[in-house]
Amino acid sequence: MSLKDLTPEQIETILMEEYTYDYHPYEYNAQVMRYAENTAVTREGRLEDWQDVQDHFDTPTEVEGLGTVEVIDSDGGEGQGEVIYFVMKISDGDTVRHFRKDGFYASHYGTDWDGTFAEVSAVQRTVTFWE
Repeated sequence: MSLKDLTPEQIETILMEEYTYDYHPYEYNAQVMRYAENTAVTREGRLEDWQDVQDHFDTPTEVEGLGTVEVIDSDGGEGQGEVIYFVMKISDGDTVRHFRKDGFYASHYGTDWDGTFAEVSAVQRTVTFWE
């Protein structure tokens, strides 16, 4: 099945249940945390929640069954209000689609990513300011 034929629910399933990556634990080195390159401790990583999705795809990453996935926009969170979201771009070389994940942010407990995951498109608007 190609990217253009997948529903948002199928894409969510691939990201949250099927996608895995090589996980390398961090080691602490007095001044900096870095990947422990010379360690045999490597395990299969899984994305546990939508915050993991947002953090993991901050650079373009190949996902089997989808193509290239990247978070291209986000807004909300600490100091920006209670509404929070991020937008992902998914491309398989032939098709490019964009999806938005909505959530709710509160300073006393963090972010709930319990909002919708839906396909979106960019819309440009003219805004008038009076000064």
